[in-house]
Amino acid sequence: MPGPVLDEKVRRGYDAQIGGQPSAAVRSRRSGLLISRAVPAIILIVGSWLVFRSVFVLHHHYCPGKDLAAIPRPAESHALARVPLEAHIMSKCPDAKACLKELVVPAMAKISDKVDFTLSYIGTVDPNSDDVACMHGPSECLGNIIELCAAKEYPDPKLYLGFTNCLTTDYARIPDRDLVSWCALEHGIDFEKINDCISGEDEGISLLRSSVERSRDNNVTKSCTVRLNSEIRCIHDGGKWYDCPGGSSVEDLVRDVEDLYSSLDDWVVVIGESLVDTIDDLIHDGRIEPQLALRVLANFDRVVSETLAENVKSRLTFKGHLETYRFCDDVWTFLVKDVKFKSDADKEFHADKVKIVSCNSKKPGET
Repeated sequence: MPGPVLDEKVRRGYDAQIGGQPSAAVRSRRSGLLISRAVPAIILIVGSWLVFRSVFVLHHHYCPGKDLAAIPRPAESHALARVPLEAHIMSKCPDAKACLKELVVPAMAKISDKVDFTLSYIGTVDPNSDDVACMHGPSECLGNIIELCAAKEYPDPKLYLGFTNCLTTDYARIPDRDLVSWCALEHGIDFEKINDCISGEDEGISLLRSSVERSRDNNVTKSCTVRLNSEIRCIHDGGKWYDCPGGSSVEDLVRDVEDLYSSLDDWVVVIGESLVDTIDDLIHDGRIEPQLALRVLANFDRVVSETLAENVKSRLTFKGHLETYRFCDDVWTFLVKDVKFKSDADKEFHADKVKIVSCNSKKPGET
């Protein structure tokens, strides 16, 4: 039977329920973060060195003009695609906790660069009123909304998935304000942004309704259900795994994702692959937790971009044939064939294919 309906009274109580000032217990933990944040920084430096030693990165800041926009857009290349991976959960469900901890989070630490990840929620929508009901009551609906708002404000799954896993680890307390605040602080998420999303005019409930309808449209009713490439890959319900034709271990899921990904385009080389391999070894040896791995990966792109912009002074000129391009989230991606490079020292070299990622060189707030 579905749980109580998330009514207007509950929706208007979001801000009061999780608003206010952090407790002394939360504030007392902040000093410990200085030490905990130093560890991923060290790992990041080591990983970055391995990446630059083994992978050539071409980072080109470019501001496209009208001429490029006028070019007819070619078909999307398989090289730009990722494998769809989705987990359907309920925020206050013990099976969701086991599913994220045992499979989804450790797998994402290894394959986040190869998948298009979505976290969806299970409930029921009243067809007559559009009210949403959750199995574990209105508090679960609120917990679902908190996690959906995190995904909306921080769309990188390495951020919002870590935050969600933090909440789910202590799912019985969801949506306790101290728990939400601590997990937000732990994963670099602005609590006020989440609170604004929850308290906004129908914003949070609309996110929940859309997510629940997505699960319904895909005939998903069990928390937790993992779908890979739009097909059910595994279910954790009643404290056990079942309907897992390829196996329920992290290695099994990683293998299936990599097989699907390699079939998309064999020539793609993923920037950061060496870092992922290094993190994989550290997790396997029990030296770091998957949560920490997600935080390292979340900062990798930003640090590499800033380091290249500040420290790399040499120049290259190049020309080639544009094969395909795309623009998404303020980032241009170009795939160029038969590329000839020329360095400042007049040295020339050739590459069959090059992927160029171009983003805004200005930091947020700069003009």
